[in-house]
Amino acid sequence: MKFSTIGNTITLRQGETLQLSIHVQDSNGATVDYTGYTARMQIRADHTSSAVLDIDSTSEITLGSSNPNIQINVAETVTKNLPAPFFGFYELELDSSGTVTKPLTGKIVIEPEVTK
Repeated sequence: MKFSTIGNTITLRQGETLQLSIHVQDSNGATVDYTGYTARMQIRADHTSSAVLDIDSTSEITLGSSNPNIQINVAETVTKNLPAPFFGFYELELDSSGTVTKPLTGKIVIEPEVTK
């Protein structure tokens, strides 16, 4: 699955590789350089529930200075264990020395896997 629009609903099937390629630009249209940032992303049923997926820039999230400047890759071995059917929310948080931004938030739908 490829995704490049901020703020939309992500639809994912259990057992499918989640691949998000995101291009974030500043107000002048230049690609934002996220080199040196740390990142984490969580998926939850609601804003106060336990996370069903918690990933970060140590493995699943790659940040940089070129287009796309944020890449998320979650293996099918991880997504096959996500609950389904599931309707919830996701949020990507980026941190640069204590300055936090959240360039990607929205809803997520996880559909049950048929082929196992």
